[in-house]
Amino acid sequence: MQSAITRSFLGKQRWKPQRAYRTQACHSGTERTFHTSRRRASISDDVRDNRSQGTLKNSPKPIALQLLPRPLGVQNPPKWRPVSREEKNRELFDEDKVIERRDILKRLNQEAYYADVHKLSFHGGKTWIAPPQLIREERSLYFPNMSGKPIGESPPPEDKSQSPENRKEQRMLRGPYIPMEGGKCHTGQIGQGNVSIIAITNSQISQEHVKAWTRGLTDKWRGHERFRFLHVNLQQNPLRTFLVSMFASKLRQEVPKYFHQSYIISYENIDYVREAIGLENKFVGYVYLVDWENRIRWAGCGGPWNGDDSPTTSTQGGPVSEEPTNTPSIAAGRKKDVPEGGLSGQISEGLVQGLGEVERLERCMKVLMNRLDTLVKEGKVL
Repeated sequence: MQSAITRSFLGKQRWKPQRAYRTQACHSGTERTFHTSRRRASISDDVRDNRSQGTLKNSPKPIALQLLPRPLGVQNPPKWRPVSREEKNRELFDEDKVIERRDILKRLNQEAYYADVHKLSFHGGKTWIAPPQLIREERSLYFPNMSGKPIGESPPPEDKSQSPENRKEQRMLRGPYIPMEGGKCHTGQIGQGNVSIIAITNSQISQEHVKAWTRGLTDKWRGHERFRFLHVNLQQNPLRTFLVSMFASKLRQEVPKYFHQSYIISYENIDYVREAIGLENKFVGYVYLVDWENRIRWAGCGGPWNGDDSPTTSTQGGPVSEEPTNTPSIAAGRKKDVPEGGLSGQISEGLVQGLGEVERLERCMKVLMNRLDTLVKEGKVL
């Protein structure tokens, strides 16, 4: 039995027919419903079109890639030895460094969560073109120290009593000796006194980028006693770091055995130096050519540009850029004079205009290795 309150409430409710739009024929209920739904469909289509136009207006526009505009790196040389508590406190409460770290965190927090994903749609995430020559030594900056655990054990130090041919054969089979400090490998310690190629990856896409950069170069120079190839698998997420370490056996199958001791899995926080070394997209591979003083003398990012005529194309298949204005020509077969200490403070030595980025890296690598051999013979580098 219904209560009095329920009966009074039901009595007040009245059925109200759906309002029909006036048309030429709207007498039957079927036609009225048809015209109402058509009107609503047209309104939803207009709203959808307006939203799509707004999205296109707010979406980032592709820009033409330019040469690396500045030297990359940090001001201070890398430190890999344990730091005392007093030095940590001095650096932690330094007013200038506190302001610098605060500004960096502000810029990072202003970026969208999927900003790096959206950047992949333009040039495959590539943000600049590698310089055609080495960065001048007096203007070059230092590569920050990165530490991590290798996926394999390092061979013992070389026996100097053996002949150079035997030592080279052992390096070709087992790889070079990699020192460790505190159970970890440090890029600053490994690169001291050597010419190093440091690759930074975070995803499968970046792994393919690094392979395209170093496919033939590492095999060519790995027999040299002063060459080091360091692959840093940078995972700043603790969960991803754990998963990568769990599947280290798969990495050992993919990476050649003579590079196991120099393949480092790192979980360091590099937010304070990310902008300084040009690491703008975590899904893109980066390659750095570092000299015997841990200075960045050359750098490349993304898929290497193959050096075709303008408009150029990258390994991703998309356009890279037209020839930049007021800058050295990057198109194949178009050579222009570059003044010494021009763009990015680069030197004229090792100038490789008109070549792809991989060829530029090979030429700059050769120039740097020849200079190191000369310094070693003169006794200036131990």
